[in-house]
Amino acid sequence: MSVLLQLPRAAIVNLPNFFIVGTQKAGTTSLYHYLGQHPDIFVSPIKEPGYFAPEQTPEKHRFSWERYQALFADVSHEQAIGEATATYLWSHTAAQNIAAHIPSARIIIVLRNPIERAFSQYLHMRSAGATQRSFRDQINHALTTPPGEFGLEWPFLELGRYGEQLPRYFASFPRSQIHIALYEDFERSAIQLAQELFAFLGVAADFTPDVSHRHNVPRVHRLPGLVSALRKSAAWPHLRQLVPVGLRGGTLSLLAHRRRPLCIDRSDRAFLAEYYADDIARLSSLLQRDFRHWLAPSPPQHPH
Repeated sequence: MSVLLQLPRAAIVNLPNFFIVGTQKAGTTSLYHYLGQHPDIFVSPIKEPGYFAPEQTPEKHRFSWERYQALFADVSHEQAIGEATATYLWSHTAAQNIAAHIPSARIIIVLRNPIERAFSQYLHMRSAGATQRSFRDQINHALTTPPGEFGLEWPFLELGRYGEQLPRYFASFPRSQIHIALYEDFERSAIQLAQELFAFLGVAADFTPDVSHRHNVPRVHRLPGLVSALRKSAAWPHLRQLVPVGLRGGTLSLLAHRRRPLCIDRSDRAFLAEYYADDIARLSSLLQRDFRHWLAPSPPQHPH
């Protein structure tokens, strides 16, 4: 469904001049926090407002124009003003909506091997208690089930089809306003990537952010059925309140283990390599860069 926004141009005051548009599970949450440390950068106090992709949110829960503007009410001296909504890249309307109202905006895109990206999203679903399916069953569910309400389970595989998504931004913005990075760059040196983006945004590039904390790294529960039932239970908020704030992370970690030891089954990887092969070929042609290594049967392991 396409939902194009109609906004009065004159009303644009203290709005973003840059956007982190995706992709999901490619370090965008951490990047949002790292960029926000720069003294000349202001980032929206709410990540993922999703205003320019209204098809992602039921109408009653969407940001109004006034509420969206209010996110940037505290801008003072900052030169670069930004927000991050990692599904703007997937959205069929976000590129047009942003360009129509903020045509000079700079666009930041981080791409990740779509197979690894899908597995990371699956693990996030598991950690949130949203699914108890195996990874292959989740893939089959996505391939055989019509699109549903936007959320943890949908979109899933679609989010990794960058060859379909990037042309929407290339049609809406000059290439000089688009910076495309790879998740591998982020993994190799988050500081170097942040400093490249500082330069892209026109602020001092020699600032060194603190990248010691990785944001939005969920755990996969050892007892997914129990955790899922608890989260769906009306008692969940009350159970959380019984645990002192300082101990909640440690208490929950007893039911979970970090993602790092988990990896994709070779047959699942091969299945998704075939699924994404055509789109990766299109992406390689589009960016004049070979991404066929993403289809390799056993790529280097990274944390998810």
